Amino acid sequence: MSDDTRLNKLQAQTSFTAEELIELGELEDAKLKTLVDSGTQHWGNWVYNPAEPPSIDYKPQQYEIVLTRIDSTAKLGDWLLHLNEKNWITAEDLGNLVKGVEALASIGYHSIHGRGVA
Repeated sequence: MSDDTRLNKLQAQTSFTAEELIELGELEDAKLKTLVDSGTQHWGNWVYNPAEPPSIDYKPQQYEIVLTRIDSTAKLGDWLLHLNEKNWITAEDLGNLVKGVEALASIGYHSIHGRGVA
């Protein structure tokens, strides 16, 4: 059974064993890594840019945030407040930035908890 087929089957379930939860997490992380690496994973208008230094970029304004500048939840909050002052950002864009940073942290591409990238 392919990873995508197994992932779809697990996602359709309503209850899980501990082993299935671990497998589901691993499959979801692997799929997200593939999407991020291919440049097809977007969070609204935000996209991961693996070039050095890695960043998360806001495409409509060509606005880049180097990920090392968001190395704590407090700094993420500071960025949200800063961006909220811009007349071109929306509440949805701010929410999508949080989703992107959290997703990148979940697969080890970034850390917002001060522990560095896995």
